[in-house]
Amino acid sequence: MKKLTTILWVGILCAVLFTTANAQQAALQVIHNSPDVNADTVDLYVNGNLYKDDFAFRNATPYDSVPAGVNLEIGVAPKTSNRMSGNGAMDIIATFGPYNLMPLTNYLIIAQGVLDTMAYDPANTYPGTVTAFDLAVVAPARSSGNNMSDVSVLVSHGSVDAPAVDIFANGGDAALLNDVPFPVNTGGYIDLPPAEYILGVSASADSSNIIASFYLNASGLAGGAAVIFASGFLSPGDEPMGAQAFGLFAALADGTVLPLTPVGSSAIQVIHNAADPGVAVVDIYVDLITDTVKLEDVAFRKATDFLEVPSGYPLKVTFAGANSMSITDGIATIATPDLANGENYHVIANGVTESMNMDWTANPDGKDIAFQLYYQAGARMAASMTSMVDLSVFHGSTDAPTVDILVNGGTPPFVDDAPYGAVVPYQSVAPGDYDLNITLANDNVNLLYTFGADVSTLAGRAGIVLASGFLTNVTDATANRGGEAFGLLLILDDGTDVLLPLKPINTSIGGDLIENGGFYGVGPIPAQDNINLSYELTKSLELGLSIMDTGGRRVKTENLGTLSAGRYDQSVDVSQLPAGVYYLDLQGEGFRATRKIMITK
Repeated sequence: MKKLTTILWVGILCAVLFTTANAQQAALQVIHNSPDVNADTVDLYVNGNLYKDDFAFRNATPYDSVPAGVNLEIGVAPKTSNRMSGNGAMDIIATFGPYNLMPLTNYLIIAQGVLDTMAYDPANTYPGTVTAFDLAVVAPARSSGNNMSDVSVLVSHGSVDAPAVDIFANGGDAALLNDVPFPVNTGGYIDLPPAEYILGVSASADSSNIIASFYLNASGLAGGAAVIFASGFLSPGDEPMGAQAFGLFAALADGTVLPLTPVGSSAIQVIHNAADPGVAVVDIYVDLITDTVKLEDVAFRKATDFLEVPSGYPLKVTFAGANSMSITDGIATIATPDLANGENYHVIANGVTESMNMDWTANPDGKDIAFQLYYQAGARMAASMTSMVDLSVFHGSTDAPTVDILVNGGTPPFVDDAPYGAVVPYQSVAPGDYDLNITLANDNVNLLYTFGADVSTLAGRAGIVLASGFLTNVTDATANRGGEAFGLLLILDDGTDVLLPLKPINTSIGGDLIENGGFYGVGPIPAQDNINLSYELTKSLELGLSIMDTGGRRVKTENLGTLSAGRYDQSVDVSQLPAGVYYLDLQGEGFRATRKIMITK
């Protein structure tokens, strides 16, 4: 027989175009699973009539009505057959059949194997395996489920160089299917609950070693049927150029083919940065489908080290009250996006529950502050250079505006225009002791806060700095349900947490004269009813407070009297002032601090 090395073809059985209305009917689905690169796309003819144009590898037809009780011959032609002229049947290079179908019966035909067995490396096949192209016929097949509660699944082994396999579901000890060889199909359907599955594939000779795992989401397929077919080569690099790698695919009754996502491995670091006191301590469950990881009694501003988790499908993270008994006790469940194989992530719990409740100070930029998870791909377990420290930043303070962060007062900003919820990419800094100066976006003169960040001993390490807590609570402990006040939290690669110390604002910025105390901060910005400021005196002073408009006019003046040495949190009523930009001026002998503020209505 003439060797077919350049002809594109695959044998497929399909419906006849010319049937009578009264003919008895069967139903047929066809799956193209021949991995031969010379059969990637074909034209199909039935009894000389074009039925399927450009039918591609790893595609399927829907279940079509076809005539029963008559002979059907299937012709396969290259995808370039002369179908436009009406003479395409002259290009048919192989014919299959005749096939005579039973009426009122479903048929499934799967094309598998290779056209030219000599072109594919015999060393990659297994003893006794016949790899030549063939048609596998399953009858009766199912176009719907055996019942309305389950999913009917048929498994077909179509990978030429793979051994007989066992298939496990969700890490179970007992195989779902045993000893499924190529090219034989199971011949029987399995009824499964509509759910999410991790299908593990192992060689039957070594069932304890899972060689590949795939994610199948069958949760929406109740009452339906699917054909899961193994496809491609375990060692595509040893085959002709263009050979496709091994994978699992699911063909549905309507002809949809879903690639099952390969399950790999990724790593996540979970950080609890939600300042809502109602979730101050939680149990966290990570549902891996095959297993559930429980993180017990995770407190606000605490983190895990990097945990190895599967990739390729959404993980479900459930938060429950402390001392919960199981994942069913959860108070909130949030799904992650699909994690990428080999990638590391920060998974940050942030925001507040009952976010529309008036107890919470709204975000000044209108950002959604509802409790949710934030993700940072590319999280680092170590610095990119052993001599440096790599730091990322996350803005997680729900009532704080868009900010910049200056390192030691220098420009450009280390963090530029970061709104609530923003994750700022890593930057490398030399080990040292730094001041992190927080300002409003586009205002790098008037400082809101200064925090100390001593990373002098962290060469080669990586971490993430999180804005954490409530800005309003710096001076008003009753606001935001009494949640923790604003601060900066450093989480290192091993889960170590460091709450950075608040420092007096650097006197070299903004022209402050602060000899007899320290000025720590002002907020919220913008404010509506009250503006809060925090300062410390090292000796007894008489202080005055003024608010000036941009023209320098004093629109509010208040004598604070003589204050003894100590730390003070001051609240100033600004509810009567029109919306706009102002300057708050606090001064006494050897002490003066001026800060820009904004008032909204």
